Amino acid sequence: MFWKEDEIFDYPVNTLTKLEVFWNLDDDEIEIIKVKVDEDSTMSGEDLWDFDYELAEDIMSYIDNEFLTSEDFWLTKHGYDF
Repeated sequence: MFWKEDEIFDYPVNTLTKLEVFWNLDDDEIEIIKVKVDEDSTMSGEDLWDFDYELAEDIMSYIDNEFLTSEDFWLTKHGYDF
C-alpha cells in the first residue's frame, strides 16, 4: 500500500522545536519521506536515519502509536467524517 499523498504531522522534539514529518506506507512498512526543520531546512528520511538514528526510531514509534494503531485515523483515512 502506498498512499497518493504523504501524511504530515508536527513532531515535538522539545518545548521549543517541532519537526514537520512527512510519511507514508510502503508495502505496510512505515517510510519517513522527509523531515522539515524550518522553511529553509529539509532532510530526507534516509538522511535522518544516517544522522540521527535514535530520533528516526522515536518518530517511527510515534507514527505507529499515534496513527497506525488509531481506529480514528483509519476511519478518517477511509472517508468517515466525525
